[in-house]
Amino acid sequence: MGLAISIKDQALIELAKATAFDFNRADRAAGHLFQWWLIDDLAYERKGLPLTDAERAELLCWLEEPLGAYQTLQTRSASIRTMQLHTADRIARWEAKLREPELDIATRKEARAAFEGFAKQADEMTTIALLEDFSARYRDNNFAGDASRVDAAAHVQSASQSRR
Repeated sequence: MGLAISIKDQALIELAKATAFDFNRADRAAGHLFQWWLIDDLAYERKGLPLTDAERAELLCWLEEPLGAYQTLQTRSASIRTMQLHTADRIARWEAKLREPELDIATRKEARAAFEGFAKQADEMTTIALLEDFSARYRDNNFAGDASRVDAAAHVQSASQSRR
């Protein structure tokens, strides 16, 4: 695909894009939902790769799908929760690129709730670090109320930690 874009061969670009989308559809049909970042990287980071509205909608559905799958996993695994937040971050970057904030709000709320729930189950130092990260993310995305709430929770955790 990179070669097709660099030589500006529109027919080859369309063929490479169709092949990538077909591969992702087949991969998902085989039950491999957790390779969502491959197609996202191709589509988001490539200048000169136009997406139709239908392709963009399909891609965003592919990003939202694993977020839901991560939600249903009953695990305290930091890696699963990190992937969940990473998925939400990728949807947010599309929101910023497309200037469609409605894409991000519900998705972010789902990921935040799950990740904050995980933070409550972690040890105190991990919880403080996670809450500080959430605060920065919330401020970056203009969620001032959430940032203030998380800052207060981090302050309580820090005070608790310092008393020990």
